[in-house]
Amino acid sequence: MNQNKTYVCVVFHHSDLRPEGEQMANNFIKSWNKTQLPFNLVVLDNESTINYECLDNVKHDYIRVEDQIKIGGITGAWNILCKHAIKKG
Repeated sequence: MNQNKTYVCVVFHHSDLRPEGEQMANNFIKSWNKTQLPFNLVVLDNESTINYECLDNVKHDYIRVEDQIKIGGITGAWNILCKHAIKKG
């Protein structure tokens, strides 16, 4: 497996509409840190309202979407993520 061309993409969202987003992110990162998987991690922070400190000790690429309506909704956010993966090879 070519580590430079393999991505695990994760969308984190936390707001008053989805208050469990922070806990979901923390659970994912705890599990991720226990693995030895040969993947590059790309995190798409989709308009979350908190800072994910759980990512501080994790090698990852980070993409933040401030206003998904301006970029075409959730499809626009995913398109940004796909363009990033293509750009990285």
